[in-house]
Amino acid sequence: MKKRIFKWGLGLVVLCLLLLLVAPSFNWDGSVPRPLKLVICDFRSGKPIVDAVVWLHPTYESVSANTLTDSELLELKERYQMNKMVGDTDAKGMVELRAHCPAGGGGSMFILESGGFWVKQILEINHPGFRPLLIPLASLLGEQSFPLSKKVLEAKVWLIPVPPDPVSKPIK
Repeated sequence: MKKRIFKWGLGLVVLCLLLLLVAPSFNWDGSVPRPLKLVICDFRSGKPIVDAVVWLHPTYESVSANTLTDSELLELKERYQMNKMVGDTDAKGMVELRAHCPAGGGGSMFILESGGFWVKQILEINHPGFRPLLIPLASLLGEQSFPLSKKVLEAKVWLIPVPPDPVSKPIK
């Protein structure tokens, strides 16, 4: 009787191991939207910058807003606003955008979905009193790939003030 139970138990264990090896699995790719919360501050004073315009450019469409005509800029801004990829900072220097990140992963019958996403966007920040900034988002976040469990992306950015124009001295 004990031999029969042992054989059945051993057979069940072997069957489970085989099932794990040949179980159907799947891979997927696509994109995931992730909130991007930014705080924009003055490099010298550390105070928040109000009304800075923050653009989140996809890498394949990386254009500087500074190089566009007024009509092109308006058209681009409308399209970006629909996808929450442009915004102005509030009184606390904060802006929340939405990063659409390429993602991929896999799973099987016994392993829950796993995977990650990548940030490949270019961040552009403009304000009349500060030097414009054009930087890869991954540089601000400290890495380029994240697990799917990361639900919010956050960063703090310091802008360098534009020096005042020197007053020209009259020639004597």
